[in-house]
Amino acid sequence: MDESKLQSKLQESVNDSMSRIEKFHMRPLFRQAYSCMSNCYKDQQCSQDQLSRCVQNCSATSNTAQNIVQNEMNSFQNRLQRGIEQCQDELNDKITPEVRANPQKLEALRQGSLGCLNQCVTRHIELLKSVEGRIEHELHNIK
Repeated sequence: MDESKLQSKLQESVNDSMSRIEKFHMRPLFRQAYSCMSNCYKDQQCSQDQLSRCVQNCSATSNTAQNIVQNEMNSFQNRLQRGIEQCQDELNDKITPEVRANPQKLEALRQGSLGCLNQCVTRHIELLKSVEGRIEHELHNIK
């Protein structure tokens, strides 16, 4: 599988995972926050400061949820990047002046590097289930 297909496969898996989290966890939290905020505006007797605090309190849970998702996805992305860098380092370690002068050897190394990238992407796609599980667990704990 070439690099663009690997990237597409990974992106599709991440999108599927994020879509499930968004639909089943984030939307209900945002719906709840917006409903709460709407109620803040119903009180005609409150001051601007009280209104601001009410709106802030209503959005606290959804903001926390967004931070949880963002932190987990940043961690996932960092791990993926380290795996990709490891494959690149392994390839660079094998490129000698002799290999560089031989197109067939260079292509063989490139193919080997694609195998490493494929393993890395496959491993990280499998990790998405545990990332999604951690996110769901954390989101459940903030409700």
